[in-house]
Amino acid sequence: MAKQLITGLYPEAKIVELDREEHGTDMQNVLKSKYEHYTVPAVFLGDTLVGGNADVQKLNAKGELDQMINRVISEW
Repeated sequence: MAKQLITGLYPEAKIVELDREEHGTDMQNVLKSKYEHYTVPAVFLGDTLVGGNADVQKLNAKGELDQMINRVISEW
């Protein structure tokens, strides 16, 4: 759900599927240890962890997700 929402707003979004990555387990462990995020998806906008699907959906419902994506795009 989060993936479809984000790619709908920004088709060029970089999506990393941990279960398809050679070092996906290591990446998941970093999410746990560094960010204390234990579930997938783990959605980042730029270098900022936004959270999981529920967080992305809430931001979108408040009209903030598109603004956040545009801010990150303008900073890159």
